[in-house]
Amino acid sequence: MKSRTSFFNKTVLRKDITRFAPAWGLYLTAMLLLSLALFTEEEVYLAQMLGVTIGIFAVVNFCYALVVTALLFGDLFNARLCNALHAMPMRREGWFLTHLTSGALFSVIPNLVVALCLMPQLGEYWYVAFIWLGGMTMNYLFFLGAATLAAMCTGSRFAMTLVYGLINFLSILAMWIVQYLYEPLLYGIEINAEPFVFFSPVSYLCSHELEFLPFVNDYLRYAYHSDIGGWPYVTGIALIGLAMLAVALVLYRKRHLESAGDFITLRFLTPVFLTLYTLAAGMALFLFSRLFNTEQDYLFLAVGIVAGFITGSMLLKRTVRVFKPATFVGMAVLAAVLFASLGLTRLDALGIVRYMPKADTVEAVSIGYGSSTVFSYTAKDQDEIRELMDIHQEFIDERNTDAPVWYNSIYMTYRLDNGKTVTRKYRMDFTTQAAIDLAPWFSKAEYVLGANDVAEFAQRVKYIEIENYNDKYYPDTAIEPFQLLETEEEIRSLLDAIFADCEAGRMIQDLEYYSSFSDEPYSIGYINIHLTNDTNLCLSLWKDNISTYNWLQDNLWESEN
Repeated sequence: MKSRTSFFNKTVLRKDITRFAPAWGLYLTAMLLLSLALFTEEEVYLAQMLGVTIGIFAVVNFCYALVVTALLFGDLFNARLCNALHAMPMRREGWFLTHLTSGALFSVIPNLVVALCLMPQLGEYWYVAFIWLGGMTMNYLFFLGAATLAAMCTGSRFAMTLVYGLINFLSILAMWIVQYLYEPLLYGIEINAEPFVFFSPVSYLCSHELEFLPFVNDYLRYAYHSDIGGWPYVTGIALIGLAMLAVALVLYRKRHLESAGDFITLRFLTPVFLTLYTLAAGMALFLFSRLFNTEQDYLFLAVGIVAGFITGSMLLKRTVRVFKPATFVGMAVLAAVLFASLGLTRLDALGIVRYMPKADTVEAVSIGYGSSTVFSYTAKDQDEIRELMDIHQEFIDERNTDAPVWYNSIYMTYRLDNGKTVTRKYRMDFTTQAAIDLAPWFSKAEYVLGANDVAEFAQRVKYIEIENYNDKYYPDTAIEPFQLLETEEEIRSLLDAIFADCEAGRMIQDLEYYSSFSDEPYSIGYINIHLTNDTNLCLSLWKDNISTYNWLQDNLWESEN
């Protein structure tokens, strides 16, 4: 055995490799099987898929790092074994760095074998296998750091697993609390979930198609749903993993050996863990209630808070004898803070719901409706801006939260002179005055067609296809179900009629919205406008589209008589 001044021990490393061979052997087998599933005749396809799997395999690394760390640092969770091993002439830094080296090799070596097996199949893209190896290693490094930090903060494998889960999914827990508890109480506010997912690597890597191989071939460029590429993200989390390992080493050096068996080894973390565990238990029951539509959401939340606080106290104190006044006081304080914050949010104590920008600071206001709208309308004129702000104030004053959940929502986005934006979202209740006042804005040509000038728009049109499928309103006509307009004169003439209906406020495209203003809410056909950029706009045709309907009657839908 080396002296106590050594920071690394080959004997311990060799023992780790042989003792835990089943773990890394199983990992190697699983990775080989998964890589075989990617094999394809096209080398370029395989190279592309390897780039994508760096993110997808985050789930594998998430679980594997937990298992590896629990095995390597298992002596910390057994008092007799812990005391026996630490009585040997070896510094704690030596134990830590040797185990850490083993943990790294348990990932690098199996993945290197996989990379070597993939090289022949990759052909001219053989080097992609080593790029994949580098990405997988950085991916794994974060989870190894998180698991090691969890091991140093706890005294049992079960506690380590819970803390490890909280480290990885703390931001997701925060997202659930914000989105399911607070957002419904903030009328008009929609909270973006992306920042929460960003800080949970296992969630982010699995839910985003990150670009890792843009330099191999233009054909390999893989669309991803974020403004950040794969390498900056995995590099960032790898550095965070190294930082967590450094913190874990500091905690290990200060760790008391008699803490083996304790749930949390650091006293100051006890209230933090108890609070997070209680909130997680409360949210679990709350979401369970939402899943089955019991309409008792907050009752389940309260039950979850009670159950979470009591079971968390039992875990921390390692006894079921926690039914003491101090326990109930702590639980009451936590519940009071939570429900008081919900009540203050409902009352809009901070004025978030009532907030509106000052008119003189607004450069433009954009409105949109529903999730499938292609265009939006942007008002830049001060008179239009003030008119839209008055309608916005009507939404706030009415504060109608009873609109059916299947109704679409309207979006109002303010662009301020300081470069910031403010967005509000309201589910549309068509009976409200705000919905009535806003209706003409969703009929404007810029919103419906994405253009303000009919002459400029006509130059972008290749042809127009008109579909008539309902002869309820013109039974004496004999026409084809599809008709084409291809001449410039016909196209421009029909567009003049469509623009006229837009200006008159008769061109709302949503059926539910349109039907709230019309006695005949039935579409009688479609106008499919094919543009020169190979896209098309499909407009619903209503009987109340007077100008357009009359033009079609006069020019296309002629009577047999």
